Amino acid sequence: MRAILSLLLVTATTALAQISITAADFSSQLTVGNRLINRSDTLTTTANIGAPGATANTWNFGALNTHRLDTLRSLNPNGTPFLSQFPGSTHALQTSLTVQGITATLFQYLKLQTNLLNPGAMGSGEVFPGVTGTLRLRNVPDATVFQFPMILNTTWTSTYAESTIIALPPPIPPQVSITNYTETHTVDAHGNLTLPGTVGTHQALRLRNDSRFSSSTAGSGRNISYRFLARNGASVAITAADTLQPASGTINIKRIFAWSGPIQTDVRISDIVPSAFTLMQNYPNPFNPSTRITYQVASEAFVSIKVFNLVGQEVATLVSESKSPGTYALDWAADGIPSGAYFYKMQTTRFTATRRMMIVK
Repeated sequence: MRAILSLLLVTATTALAQISITAADFSSQLTVGNRLINRSDTLTTTANIGAPGATANTWNFGALNTHRLDTLRSLNPNGTPFLSQFPGSTHALQTSLTVQGITATLFQYLKLQTNLLNPGAMGSGEVFPGVTGTLRLRNVPDATVFQFPMILNTTWTSTYAESTIIALPPPIPPQVSITNYTETHTVDAHGNLTLPGTVGTHQALRLRNDSRFSSSTAGSGRNISYRFLARNGASVAITAADTLQPASGTINIKRIFAWSGPIQTDVRISDIVPSAFTLMQNYPNPFNPSTRITYQVASEAFVSIKVFNLVGQEVATLVSESKSPGTYALDWAADGIPSGAYFYKMQTTRFTATRRMMIVK
């Protein structure tokens, strides 16, 4: 779950305006139907984290790789199976997670107020054919993920106990562990964040988290981590190799990066079953920097929508998942993609369609 949270970009100069990330920004990111594509790089071992202070930074993570990809979809919590375990939640994120050999459909619950709180997560999956196990993670009190508005020098502390319960069928007893956290979060820098390929460059804040923990099973310890976060959800999250790493320049990190591009808006706007699969012309067209693509799904199907340049190179994947029947609208922000003509292609096992779009900057 902590990886999920780690799972939610112009050349910098000292004149770069400082930004503010608000509750309204996260409300927009968490619109029902939106998707966060979270990627992990498990081989990169160093990172240039810039420097704290008011001087703008350039954080270039354009060389990161994708060794694992996870999709988190924003849902109305009222339609999720475990809401009673996390009362008061305003949003839910659905994903898949494998823990101790159990691949579970996991629902993470959030409370968006003047801050963003994380009560916990719960999921279930087959331990072996026909037998279901459950995973429950509960934070007491709710962990404070962000405090709004986030601007340079914002700071907050979150103290909570995270209980993890893995329940398997009898006679196997539940596996229970409890970890106590005290976390101090500080927004200590701002600048431009660059991510790989066409994900582009966005203005962002740097959040430093000093986390001290003690566990009933793994002892105690301390981690220093950094999150680089833009208003549109683009982010990078890393953990320093040890607490002796400096707060500026190139540092050694634990062998994992978590990074994601902007939140992708892909909302079902009608539940009426269309008579046929359809890919409509994007609007506006030409556009700068964003456009809307509407498409229809006539029956349950795995849908792929990708953008290609004129020589056939893929520049973006907009949809890549199973879809229920209905009409969908997705908003695509082509940040970091040059002006020119492009094609977007929708494909299922029974349908293929391609249309042309134009970016003018």
